[in-house]
Amino acid sequence: VRTSPGFVGEVLIVPLQSWYHASFDEEPDVLDPSLPAIEELMTDFMACKWPEGLTPFGGGDSIARFMDRLNDSRGAPPSPLRADGTRCPVISFSHFLPRKELLPEKRSLYCPPLAKAVGSKSLGERVKQLSPDLHVFGHTHYGWCHDLDGIRYLQACLAYPRERVERPFSVYCKDSSGEEVFPPLLVFDEASHRFPVYRGFWSEYYKAHDRRPDDVTWIYREPRNRGAVTKAVKRLVCELGGCLDDASISKLLQDDQ
Repeated sequence: VRTSPGFVGEVLIVPLQSWYHASFDEEPDVLDPSLPAIEELMTDFMACKWPEGLTPFGGGDSIARFMDRLNDSRGAPPSPLRADGTRCPVISFSHFLPRKELLPEKRSLYCPPLAKAVGSKSLGERVKQLSPDLHVFGHTHYGWCHDLDGIRYLQACLAYPRERVERPFSVYCKDSSGEEVFPPLLVFDEASHRFPVYRGFWSEYYKAHDRRPDDVTWIYREPRNRGAVTKAVKRLVCELGGCLDDASISKLLQDDQ
């Protein structure tokens, strides 16, 4: 397992250390009494042990800053410029999210508080400064492929077995022919010098629709059946091409009944 930047063939690989912090999330919260606090939801808060002075509690970013500094301790990555002045392909990796645009809005999440435990602003700054051709990320269990500000962001998740059964349409990416592609995915083809393009359910949705984070009407609220809502979400987006809001979901749930 390589954790330091270096070349693999002609490709510069840059792994980036990071950890999430609550202030990464700046969008309005879903207010529902049934939702637990993020500290009660994520086992990280109970299972992880940190050096003295670092705490995951209280919404601080001490752990995120500590993890970010580990990138400096490994030194700057090699230059991607070749002798002839051209740039070699650059791929960076992280577990956590460098941008809020890589997560569905809170109203569409099974558990909206998760938005406070997914990403890092300092990670986002590192990716922006590095400006890779491709940044591969994970953590959220959504298939994703989206170009933002000249950088392609890709997630090809394994997810949990239950997620692969309940919502395979949002877990797996699809190739150019529309077929689901199972991990591991080809991220760079050295023979053709191409980065293959994939399609993810949510990333395709956000290519067609703007984010509306101020809409915090939670579509998975009780006493709605989660499976029924998931089915309605898929139908609304894939078949009808609609914008995800509570009124549209309510109508589909009513029609199904």
